Amino acid sequence: MQNKYYIQQYGIYEYPKADEPAPDTNQVAAAEKVIEAMKANLKGLEVGKNTNSRYSSYSYKHLFEKSTLYENKIPYCSNGSAIQALVNQGFKIGKVSPPNCGFNLSKKGIQFLKSTIIKFY
Repeated sequence: MQNKYYIQQYGIYEYPKADEPAPDTNQVAAAEKVIEAMKANLKGLEVGKNTNSRYSSYSYKHLFEKSTLYENKIPYCSNGSAIQALVNQGFKIGKVSPPNCGFNLSKKGIQFLKSTIIKFY
């Protein structure tokens, strides 16, 4: 039996937090644009068979913020918005450790997202 989880602005929880809003729809839409661009470039190689345990939703949040795949740079993407965007794009939630969770994003998908980050140093 699958547990029911609640995705909110700052993460995923087993019980809803009354004082925390839902994910920001603008952040979710922007993160989805990054994911769509990744999918267009990888053509199916972005989905892994298992949950990638080395990266959590918090890691993806930072990749979405730093990626150059979306022309309207995402200045801030909450953890909950990153989770909601990945769920909306068909990725499966893996291990949940509130407020973070894992996803079945492949190693190639993560490497591709990392390659789209401009590093300043």
